[in-house]
Amino acid sequence: MNNQGCKRMASEDKITTLPDDILLTILSLLTFKEAVATSILSRRWQYLWTSRPNLHIRYEDVVLKDDRDDVYFRQSGKVHGDYKDKCIQMVNQVLRGRKGRELQEFGIHYPLLKSSASHIDLWVAFAIAIGVSKLELNFSPYPCLIPLSLNKNYLIPLDLFNKAKEMDPYLVQLEHAFFIPTSSLNVQNCFKSLRELILKFVDLTDEHFEAILSNCTSLECLHLHESNRLVNVKHTVPHMKLKCLEIFHCRNLQKVEVFAPNLVSFKYRGSKIHIFVKDAKQLFNLCISQSIFVFSWKFSLLLLLDLVFAGKTTIQQAPLFF
Repeated sequence: MNNQGCKRMASEDKITTLPDDILLTILSLLTFKEAVATSILSRRWQYLWTSRPNLHIRYEDVVLKDDRDDVYFRQSGKVHGDYKDKCIQMVNQVLRGRKGRELQEFGIHYPLLKSSASHIDLWVAFAIAIGVSKLELNFSPYPCLIPLSLNKNYLIPLDLFNKAKEMDPYLVQLEHAFFIPTSSLNVQNCFKSLRELILKFVDLTDEHFEAILSNCTSLECLHLHESNRLVNVKHTVPHMKLKCLEIFHCRNLQKVEVFAPNLVSFKYRGSKIHIFVKDAKQLFNLCISQSIFVFSWKFSLLLLLDLVFAGKTTIQQAPLFF
C-alpha cells in the first residue's frame, strides 16, 4: 500500500476518535489476548486495554497453541513448570499495570495448585479490596489431562472472607506489589460489591461457606465446583440477595442448609446428600443430578424445600407447598 493509501486509512479511523468509555466497552468484549493485541494500533491504544472493566486470563492466553494441541504436552507437568510461572507473571504484571483502577470482573482459568497460594492469596485480596462485582477462580486440571490424584487444590485463607479488619496485612502487600493506594479504599464496604462468586477446584471449609454468605451480603450467585473440604455447610440467617446457588461434585459434602428467601435457582450434582433450603418463596428452577440421573423442576412458588436423597434414582422426601 502506498503512502497516500495509508494516509487515507488513517484519516478514516473513526473508532480511535470515540470516547474512552465506548472504547473500553469494545475492549471488554474481546479476549485478554485480543485486547492486548490492540496496543499496537496507535499511541492512544497502547495502554488503553489495561483500563478495561473486566479481566479474565485463561489457559488459552498462557499456553501456546502448538502445545495445547499436543497430547504428550498436556500429560506432562509443564503446565505446572514454565507455563505456570508465565501465568503468574502475566497476572501480576497486569494487576501492577492497572495501579488500582476500577475493575468490575476478575477471573483466572488455569490449573494452578496450592503451591501457588502466596500469589493467589494476593489476587483474591486485590479483587475484594478493589470491589469487583464478579470473581471467578477456575483451577480445573482440564484440558491438561493431569491425574486428579496429583491435583492439590488451592485453599482460600478464611480471613479474606471473615472480617474487613483481617485484610490489613494483605492491604500492605497490595500497596507494595500492585501500587494500589490502599488508603483510598473503603475496605469496610469492599464485601458489598461482590455479586457473583465462582470457585472451581478451590477448596473451602464449612467455615468458609458461612463466612462468605455472612460477609458478602450483596452476593446474588454462588457457584462451587469440586470443593472437597465441604462437609456440613449451613447459613441459617436469611440471606436476602442470594438468587442462584450451584454446588457440583463436592465429594465429601453430606448436608447443605441455606436460608435464602429470594433464591430463584438451585442446582446440585453429586452423591446422595441432605439438602434443606428454607423459605425459598421465589424458587423457580430446581435441578438435582445424581450419577447419570437428573431431576429437574420449575416452580412458580415454593415455601419450603426439604430434599433427602435415598438412592440413585429416588427422592424419598420432598414436601412442596404452593
